Amino acid sequence: MTHKTRAGIGLIRLGNSDFVSANPEDDLRGKAVYDVEGQRIGSVGDLYIDRQEREVRFLEVGAGGFLRMGEKHFLVPVEAVVEVAEDRVTIEP
Repeated sequence: MTHKTRAGIGLIRLGNSDFVSANPEDDLRGKAVYDVEGQRIGSVGDLYIDRQEREVRFLEVGAGGFLRMGEKHFLVPVEAVVEVAEDRVTIEP
């Protein structure tokens, strides 16, 4: 699935593409997402990549729900990421 931005650049979900990261540590899918206060928000479900630039632009974060039922998904721009650790990603509001 491709999504168009206001600039007309196509974004594609990493999970729906054949893109392979040069550094596997850059793949944040499955990591827990926390805010700067240490509150758990959810987890990274997928990454949205700029098709032309081949760079990650957004994290798709799933939050709430129970066993993925009722879970809400929202996009977080990569500029909001303040720290990436082995098991978590910290974002600012």
